[in-house]
This record gives sequence, C-alpha cells and structure tokens, in this order.
Amino acid sequence: NQHHLVSSINKSAKSLLNVINDLMDYSKIESGKMDLESKTFNLERIIDDCITISALKAIELKLNFAGYIKPNTPLQLKGDAPKIRQVTINLLNNAFSLSRGCSVLLDVFQTEKSTINSIEIRIEIISKGLVISDQERDRLLQPFHEEGSIKNKGQELGLTLSQQLVELMQGDLGI
Repeated sequence: NQHHLVSSINKSAKSLLNVINDLMDYSKIESGKMDLESKTFNLERIIDDCITISALKAIELKLNFAGYIKPNTPLQLKGDAPKIRQVTINLLNNAFSLSRGCSVLLDVFQTEKSTINSIEIRIEIISKGLVISDQERDRLLQPFHEEGSIKNKGQELGLTLSQQLVELMQGDLGI
C-alpha cells in the first residue's frame, strides 16, 4: 500500500515538473528567447528513451504500444535531441490519453525530402481506434489559451508547445 502511494506521489511530481518545464519553454518561445541546440546525437537512443518512458504508461492504460525505426534511416543526426525527445513524449502522452483500449505505434523514418546539407526525419504516432470527433481533432492544434476551463490545459499546452518547437526546427506537426 505504501509503495503504491509513493509511486502515485512520484508520478504526480513528474507530471507537475513536465507542466512547469512546458510553461517555461512556452514563455521562452513567446518572448523569442528559445535557443535550439545543434549537436550530433544518436536518433536510436532518443527513440529508445521515448519508448522506455512511454511503455509504462501504455501498460497502465492497457494499450498495445510498439515503436521502431525503419531500416536505412540515418541514426547519427545533428539537431536538438532534448527537444525532439520532449515533443515525441508529449505526442505519445496525448495519443495515450485519447486512445481507449487500442494500440499506439511510434514509427520513425527518413522522408524523400533532402538537400545537400539536411535530411527530413518523420516521427509518426499512429493510434488505431482513436476516439475523437472531427471537431476535437481540428481543435487539438489550436493555440493554447490561458483563460477558460482548467480541464485539459496540460494537454493543450503540451500540444501548442510541441507545435512551436517543431516549427522552430523547420518541421511540421499535423494530425
């Protein structure tokens, strides 16, 4: 019983820390002071972290969850690995919260878009049996508004922040 209570406190603290970090990043972006890293990183390590972190939540929610990187996808990349991890986990958390007893797939691959100095990596999160209406889907990527109901504010903030971070990295986020 004590282990369950401590585990619940730990999960709540981590969730609150994520919201605080998202708020800080959101305010940095709004003020134009968000700097992105440009360091070499291993994509496989980042995706593996996202899978490991998200697997426990998937088990709790009784969801089938799998993730993989398609063959021939370059693994040594240059960019902001912590932000890529943050966005991927944010999107996985949203897919999990909207899925009802179905499966979620994390699929990573190189697209056909490339230039001499860059390639495009696509990170798809596919939820089979997603339970949202067309209106909800259209509203998901609307900008975060601080006023109004507190219900789902963490989800709204996470999606807005993810969209802005992806745009800063010259990417697109869509549903």
